[in-house]
Amino acid sequence: MAIAVAIKKKTKLYDTMMVVAEVTFDDSYPTGGEPLAPAALGLSKIDILVASPNSGYVFEYDHANSKLKAYQGDNDAVADGPLVQVADKADLKTVKSYIMAVGRPL
Repeated sequence: MAIAVAIKKKTKLYDTMMVVAEVTFDDSYPTGGEPLAPAALGLSKIDILVASPNSGYVFEYDHANSKLKAYQGDNDAVADGPLVQVADKADLKTVKSYIMAVGRPL
């Protein structure tokens, strides 16, 4: 399974398009992130993508691989550290994020 994308709004900005969408994760997060191709947002290229944090998770778009990565706090009580990527096959089916992407339209 993959993330589900529900486009909420599209706005033309000169020669680019801004898309606001809700993404819902599935029950088996893959290491390296969930595939999120520009075409899923009606774009041919994503110039920038910003995702809102939710349920204690923070998200980052990997432009090189067209994937949305999920991170969580590294709270193992050993030492402070940066956020770590969610474990392989983690169940995130109740996690949603609103994203805003700007890029070239299809």
